[in-house]
Amino acid sequence: MQVVVVGSSYSGTLVANRVARKVKDAEITVINPRPDFVERVRLHQQIAGTYSAATPLAEVLREGITARVGTVDKIGDGTVALDDGERIDFDYAFLAMGSTVSPIPGTVPVGTWEGAQQARAALAALTSGDHVTVIGGGPTGIETAAEIAEARPDLRVRLIGSSVGSGLSGGAYRRVRAGLERLTVEIIDAVAQFTRTDDTVRRAYFAGRTAVALKELTTHSAFSSARAGVSSF
Repeated sequence: MQVVVVGSSYSGTLVANRVARKVKDAEITVINPRPDFVERVRLHQQIAGTYSAATPLAEVLREGITARVGTVDKIGDGTVALDDGERIDFDYAFLAMGSTVSPIPGTVPVGTWEGAQQARAALAALTSGDHVTVIGGGPTGIETAAEIAEARPDLRVRLIGSSVGSGLSGGAYRRVRAGLERLTVEIIDAVAQFTRTDDTVRRAYFAGRTAVALKELTTHSAFSSARAGVSSF
């Protein structure tokens, strides 16, 4: 029996290993665009340089599973066609590509491996006193702001979101806010509005009725994830 798993996300890795354990005669191929398994819940640490979120597939897949680096172009009639022309037959196929991120205009997505690497490089280029703005008050935004503030105390980190941490329980909310304040993260409970003029992205953050205009994104670099983004001004 030939089994193809498209994507080595958490679910893709899990299903490949489980099939390998339970179906001894299965020939399993995992197709992934990169040779590593990426811990997406650790990407905030990858950005800050405090942890490597990538582990070689050979270290997380059971012995006997084939890891194929490539991108799927088409699936049909029991065959997976890759963008390099190779075709892989299957009896069963599992799609586990994970989610995608639509970045805020002018920012770098921090919810993907490529975005995290880009954000990490941009962060490393910043000097003492520079601002880093994290957009999004959910778990990803909170973790990203806290990790950067702890790893780079020389930077000025601000976290902007509509009611930062409001989705947490009362006790967790107080602990998170206290932790961010201890790390000297500036918390701005606000709604962000984006405008574009002559192909240049500009931003204005509205906290209540007060509008705070920030510099154009072209000043430094900018980073974002599905609900959180990081920008340096």
